[in-house]
Amino acid sequence: MTTTYVAHGAHSAASAAPAQRDPAARYLPDLELASGRSMLILGRRGGGHRAVLQAIERRAQQAGQTVAWLWVTPERPRLMFALALGELLGAEDLDSLEVTQIARQLRRAMRDPFAGPRPDVIFIHGLQDLPADDAAILEDLLCLPPSDGPALVATASARRMDGNRWHSLAGLRERALRGQRCDVVQLAPLSQDDVSTVVEASVGPGVATPRFVRDLVEQTGGLLDDVQDCLSEIEAVEPKTRREVLAGSRTLDAVPVPAAVRERALQAARRLSADDRLIASALATWAEPASIEVIEQLTALPPSAIEHGVAALSGHGLIEEARLPGSQVALHVRSPLVARAIYQDTSPLVRGRIHRLAATLLESLGRPLATSENVALGRHCIEGGVPMDRARVAQVGASARQLVARGRFAEARMQLLDLERQLREPHETDPSNLALPPDLTALLAETFSRSGELESAQAVLSHSSPEPGATDVYGAMRRARDRVALGQHREAWAIYEPLVTGSNPGSEPLIIQTRMEAARVLQTLGRIDEALEQSAQAIRESRQMGSVRLSALALVSRHSMLLMSGRTTEALATARDAYSLARQSHDRAAVARATSIVGTTLCDVDSLHRGMRWVRRATWLAEVCDDFPSVSWGGIRQATALLEAGDLDGAERVALRVMHLDSGLHRRRAIPRSTSLLRRISALRGKPGDPVHGVVDHWHGTERLDMGHALTSEVIARFTEQMAGRDPEGAYETISTVVGWFTEAGGRARFLLLELLPRQIYAAIEMSDLEAAARAAAALEEVRAGADDFALARAQHRHAMGRLARARGEWAQAYVLLDEAEAEFQHTGYEWRRIEVLKDIAKTHIESGQPERAVPLLDQCHRFFTAAGAAERRGVRSLYTLAGRRPPRLRASGDLSERELEVVRLANRGMTDAEIALELRIKRRTVTTHMHNILTKLGLHSRLELREAASTLEPS
Repeated sequence: MTTTYVAHGAHSAASAAPAQRDPAARYLPDLELASGRSMLILGRRGGGHRAVLQAIERRAQQAGQTVAWLWVTPERPRLMFALALGELLGAEDLDSLEVTQIARQLRRAMRDPFAGPRPDVIFIHGLQDLPADDAAILEDLLCLPPSDGPALVATASARRMDGNRWHSLAGLRERALRGQRCDVVQLAPLSQDDVSTVVEASVGPGVATPRFVRDLVEQTGGLLDDVQDCLSEIEAVEPKTRREVLAGSRTLDAVPVPAAVRERALQAARRLSADDRLIASALATWAEPASIEVIEQLTALPPSAIEHGVAALSGHGLIEEARLPGSQVALHVRSPLVARAIYQDTSPLVRGRIHRLAATLLESLGRPLATSENVALGRHCIEGGVPMDRARVAQVGASARQLVARGRFAEARMQLLDLERQLREPHETDPSNLALPPDLTALLAETFSRSGELESAQAVLSHSSPEPGATDVYGAMRRARDRVALGQHREAWAIYEPLVTGSNPGSEPLIIQTRMEAARVLQTLGRIDEALEQSAQAIRESRQMGSVRLSALALVSRHSMLLMSGRTTEALATARDAYSLARQSHDRAAVARATSIVGTTLCDVDSLHRGMRWVRRATWLAEVCDDFPSVSWGGIRQATALLEAGDLDGAERVALRVMHLDSGLHRRRAIPRSTSLLRRISALRGKPGDPVHGVVDHWHGTERLDMGHALTSEVIARFTEQMAGRDPEGAYETISTVVGWFTEAGGRARFLLLELLPRQIYAAIEMSDLEAAARAAAALEEVRAGADDFALARAQHRHAMGRLARARGEWAQAYVLLDEAEAEFQHTGYEWRRIEVLKDIAKTHIESGQPERAVPLLDQCHRFFTAAGAAERRGVRSLYTLAGRRPPRLRASGDLSERELEVVRLANRGMTDAEIALELRIKRRTVTTHMHNILTKLGLHSRLELREAASTLEPS
């Protein structure tokens, strides 16, 4: 019976296991290419035919089958392909026969086992480009393959290489489906998650940003062969360009069009008239859906020529219709990759003329330009060599600002450098004198700085000649931002201070922005009252000037200070006000940030589940509008939530993506948040790792307070590593040092309440220093008295005090406090912390002489930590012994297979992988795979743990 496999790529990269190394394998059914069977692979050109054929070839070679390839080339003489197939099968004297006789001889040769050596599998790529007679012969062999003949695998597309539609495809598919021995594989475009998996398999997990993946999907349409070709081209470009493209700082226009795509485009273009090619070039240059009126203005062709050209381009599948607002029909090049190939094949003179006409057209619209139109106008002005006056310089500057706002720093830098060259050429001979206005000079410096080239940024600023007044602010803000990027917040405040001192009677937006940045610096330095004053002034001034967007962003800035100070009630009200104003502004980036702070606050004051719904939506919005700082922060929150739920693998995947995102965008001060979280995850698994290179050592550095959230993350990571290494003294010293810093600085109540002081109490108890624990408890009570009472703080406080009561032997008080903490954590959704409370309650039962009451609690803890793959499971198993019970038998989510149990038995005899492979007569690599699966299923991390647990393994 014929089976149809529709390849939609059904799994999500976000929830999948590590990226599949062979992305084409998902399209293939689990069957062997047996003799007398055939397979027909259908889909768009570039949709994965080549990748799927190569995957089948690898599978055939692993099965010991011999393979042969027949590549179809356009314009091959009639019956030449049939003769080549006959030669491969050992059929002789076919060149003098008619078509029907050739078909019979080929079928006879496929059935004849004595015709000589022949391959087991024959691959035929590009069935649609065959002449009609050859295609008919091959279709007959595919749909009704001879029994005992070689397996045939053929690919076919709806269009030929020349762009003309292949009308035989539908009939071929129907006939193949009616056959008994032909399997049909229908290739469908990959989803964005699937493309992300392919990218990870090529460049590594997390190296490429979500925006790069989105760009790749838009450029390729999700066609697997085109995706892989683009990735190959990216690997071949110079390293700096590769990093910028993968980070999303540059578009894929910086990468050459793959040769296969260029050949498809040029084969079709050769059959077009000059006017048709001009229309295609105009559409490719315009890069957006264009109405007929726009095409007329870009090409200056008469309506009849445009009508004929549109029909010809549509017939070749190069363009398709799109709908503009107002139900206006527009046209655009179907594939952006093909559009780029057409654009690059157009002569520079024609391209320049179209760019100039496009710039004139955009300037004459008589309305404010949309963001994409602003960016396009800047590109048209630069590429078209449009004469630059003051207005056009401002337009290119606006385009560059839009690129910077979207994180396209390298693109903006290239555009500004091109503008600077155009401005200098007619006038300047001294390259040290920049021709850019001061505000664009500062913007150019920012593009260098945001690309990690701080020295180049300083060099640009040193050549600028700022004018008095507001233009001084641009260079000063840029210098201050660079100081922040280097962690030099005190130097940054020294630059900001004269800018924000005094009033801003005109409510200048640049000064308002400066106030918000200065407030963040003051917050980092611990000067919360001054920071709150600056933020309040920014809010007042933005409201005076009537800017809803600036008001929302000023409230977002203020929220962070309130939340850090433990003023959660005011912080939540501020977050909701910011969200309301952001929605009124219709600015997606502002909405994303406001949504994120609402979610962050709800995670503290309400529940983790409710807060994360807001955070996930904020992260999605931030990705859509390319607000990567918000994407990074949302990713950290999601990774932390996954950790709290016990999904260490998921938390690690998200944290890796965030780390590569921040690294690719040179966000040096944000990188320690993700690297510290990765170290914490490793420590929880019982595998403490070395500190990641590039993370600041706060204990030997000079900027001890300059990292806020990142510093707290680093402290928690180091504390977790030290406790995992059974070094409570070191952990206590780590926490105590930072508690001293934060207490001295002030304004850090949230960190002290939720993260630091409870851990200080725990470390003091573990090193049996109850006096130190009591001092930490008194400090916790003092900080709590000065902050709002909110859910997560209550839970952490009761847990810490319950631990202290247990350590003092005050069982009744310990039970009350720990039960209340467990209820609070259950309500807020912090599952990992709730399980830790249950473990402490179980300890209390054991120490108070009621071990039988501890066992059900230990069962819950054991199941949770085993499923999470956490090293804490070993500590729980030791408590069973103290309770006088045998630890439960280790189970996986599914029982071990018989082969895996055999591997366990031999491994526990002390045999190596090579010895086990020899004993079981399998490959050593197979043994390694079995061992990996065994440890994963059982939540173990080494053979030593497996040997210790072997006696408790239940047989399958």
